[in-house]
Amino acid sequence: MKNVKLLLTAVLLAVGMSASAQFTSASGSKGYGGASGKKGQFALGANFSYTPSLESGVSLNHFGLSAKLQYGFTDAIRGELLVGYDFKNKEIGIVHASGNFHYLFNVADKLIIYPIAGVGYAHVDAGIWDDLYHALKDTYYEHYDDDDVDEPTRDYLIVNAGLGAEYAITDHVSGTFEVKYQYMKDNNRLPISLGLIYKF
Repeated sequence: MKNVKLLLTAVLLAVGMSASAQFTSASGSKGYGGASGKKGQFALGANFSYTPSLESGVSLNHFGLSAKLQYGFTDAIRGELLVGYDFKNKEIGIVHASGNFHYLFNVADKLIIYPIAGVGYAHVDAGIWDDLYHALKDTYYEHYDDDDVDEPTRDYLIVNAGLGAEYAITDHVSGTFEVKYQYMKDNNRLPISLGLIYKF
């Protein structure tokens, strides 16, 4: 399974890097409508996502919504702050926030592709499992101090690596599609998202 994850990451990054040899980057092009990169440009957007788990034997998949703020540091390099919530499945939901960087390549009229890399934080909302933990602790560990019993870890570092595409619907509105490998201890995942952004 570990080899599959490494291969997936390598393929996504390789596709993004190969674009640099085949297409003109956003920093050197005239741009194509709303899909061109622009230094100093802000954008607001939202994603709808489906995120399957990559762990063997784990069927913990989530649908989610997220909001994102983007800023063009250069014509080709864009930063992104993304905050989202993956709705509960089997009483487990995930709140997450990450900072990502995109390197933009104009590949066709109104179309950009971009490799994605970033890091972030995730908090697991375990619902009934947290309630069960506290009930069991009260029953079986009532003679211990709270400090003697370790509560399950709910906070995780996440690392993102993937590939995205952006298509200009108008000069200000674009649609996006992204696939990312997301490292999270004990639950590596593959977020797949569709989104819209408004540039201003």
